[in-house]
Amino acid sequence: MRIEKQGKSTIFFEGTVTGERADASPAVRALLEYLPHTPSSLVICTQEPVWSKHGQQLLKELGSCDFPVHVQVYPDGEACKTLNHFGHALEEMVRLGCDRKSVILAFGGGTVGDSAGFVAATFMRGISWLYIPTTLLAMQDASVGGKVAVNLEQGKNLAGAFWQPEGISLNLRYLRTLSDRHFKSGTMELIKHGVLKGNPLYEEMLHFPLSYQQKNRSWHHVCFDGVRVKMDMVDRDYREAGLRKALNLGHTLAHALEKVTSFQLYHGEAVGLGLMYACCLAQELGHCFDWKPLEKFIMKRMPDHLVKSLFDSFPEMNNLLFYTSFDKKKTSGKVTWIIPERPGKVSFNDQIEESHHKRAFENWKKIIRI
Repeated sequence: MRIEKQGKSTIFFEGTVTGERADASPAVRALLEYLPHTPSSLVICTQEPVWSKHGQQLLKELGSCDFPVHVQVYPDGEACKTLNHFGHALEEMVRLGCDRKSVILAFGGGTVGDSAGFVAATFMRGISWLYIPTTLLAMQDASVGGKVAVNLEQGKNLAGAFWQPEGISLNLRYLRTLSDRHFKSGTMELIKHGVLKGNPLYEEMLHFPLSYQQKNRSWHHVCFDGVRVKMDMVDRDYREAGLRKALNLGHTLAHALEKVTSFQLYHGEAVGLGLMYACCLAQELGHCFDWKPLEKFIMKRMPDHLVKSLFDSFPEMNNLLFYTSFDKKKTSGKVTWIIPERPGKVSFNDQIEESHHKRAFENWKKIIRI
């Protein structure tokens, strides 16, 4: 197990790189030791698919505690990121008798991390929280950086805060039980980090497996290197004043895709398609790097039955660019696009002409209909 710091968060990289057993999880108890105080109670916020597979093992690893341990089972997926559920979760904290020394442990994917983290940020003006992400996507994205949020009717993550967990446990053993589709979805945030970092990491990530591989562990260090790309950017720009905005690569169109398709696309899949659109836009703006290997990587991990029928199933797909106008990162009414010029180099552009968007959009549609 390796321990690293990112801001106020202590991050445990567990088991699979340094030779320890992959099923050993000392960090579950160690997370509690990095809290600034002894908890008056611990509230585990999770979702049924995760709890049914891993809940009893987590309780076993926690062992006997000198404080009450409660479990809140959130709705699955984006349903736990509504204002209605957010209010219910806060009221449940009161019902359980929680106070300012209570601690939340988010246990699951990115949606439960976003939602439980926002509850932690707002309950009694902020309490400590911990995070054990159980999906590849959450390990690469939601677990690091302290962004917590819920959705509004107009778009994703429009109500939120910066509130870092005290401790994060990244244990690849949880990926064993992911469906292939969820695993593939998580690789989209991973390859995004490769595009941002550049070679040799980008080239190495292009060969990342399509599913969890038990015997071949050569991909494990690539997974952790992807996390470190985000850790480095967040360390240098926690409040997203400049550099950290690059992490939004692919997300401008992705959030519009999620809304238009009523979240039938997984977040990672939407990011992959958004990343491809950003590459089309880059080429339209005169950047000549060949992104065909990246396009192949992404399309190989997409659910063909859904992606190829997007425009038939969702007429609003043709208005995707309109929905990007609700992007929460726009300033003075302008959306800033992250343009990948080549691996390791991106630029920010809020002056893109509509004609460039139209041509890039047509090229993008041809690619995803392959």
